Amino acid sequence: MKLHWKIVFLAAPLLLLGAGCALPRNFFPNGRTIGVNASVSCDYLGKTYSKGASHEAEDGCNSCTCGDTGWTCTKNKCTDVSNTTGGVIRGTLTGPKPGQVPAQRVCAENYLANSQRCVITTTGDTTYELHMPLGRWWVSSTLTEAPDGKAAWWSEAVKCGEGPKCLDHSLTAVTLEKDGDVATADPQDWGMRGSVNSFDIIPSKRMDVLFYYPESVFEARTIDINSVEVLDKPFPSDDNAPYQSLGNATMTGTENGLQVWQLPIPAGLEAKDVTVKVVDGDGAFQVWRSIGWIRAEATLHPEPGS
Repeated sequence: MKLHWKIVFLAAPLLLLGAGCALPRNFFPNGRTIGVNASVSCDYLGKTYSKGASHEAEDGCNSCTCGDTGWTCTKNKCTDVSNTTGGVIRGTLTGPKPGQVPAQRVCAENYLANSQRCVITTTGDTTYELHMPLGRWWVSSTLTEAPDGKAAWWSEAVKCGEGPKCLDHSLTAVTLEKDGDVATADPQDWGMRGSVNSFDIIPSKRMDVLFYYPESVFEARTIDINSVEVLDKPFPSDDNAPYQSLGNATMTGTENGLQVWQLPIPAGLEAKDVTVKVVDGDGAFQVWRSIGWIRAEATLHPEPGS
């Protein structure tokens, strides 16, 4: 079985919606069908809906209805977070060019849960707000008109001021622990040239985290990266314990414009906390901390009675 755990922020489809309304990434506004003798329909999440159909927007307080011009979303102001389930992530926005804040698609993603929510801002908007379920979220922002899909992240580089000596572009997560929590994340790090698109482990199994079996193959797809290193440490362990290098992946080729990196996972490993470090041509790096564990398969499938 091949598990695809995708960290996707490259060339995301453009969303068309009203202010204050968020839709999932695979909403295609050009899927609307209308002709002289044809009825109106709208595509959403791979299904076709008739005129008048509606669905809840991902902000949890607006709705979108299929009409003659496609999906139209209400623009109601969301209720106070204290009266809702979940919490809010909000922050400020910039752009790749100083003094310019173009329209952006701001997303928060929970990689372990394979869940994402996004909102579209308009040109000149300097803030955003996302109503989210509880959990740990990574926040990024992509220009709505960015053919290369280059994203800004809430990262360590933002915290250290993006100075010339600040090469750590590792992502920073925000956590919503209880209903009503409000977290701040400012996705302003446009400085990391390369990015990771997905991690594939063959074979693998998904439970509450990802398990990487010994003698499987780690695979990452990237753009504009010079090296991919897999790091690990015993689990459980002190959070401050250093990671050790499991080895550098080898770039085996390209696929759909992405570099493909692979590293065989050695046999004999016990439970390990695994992360990945990617480095671009300028020496800037990202560390995707705690992307999963390596476990011997026997520890997941004990003998009966053991």
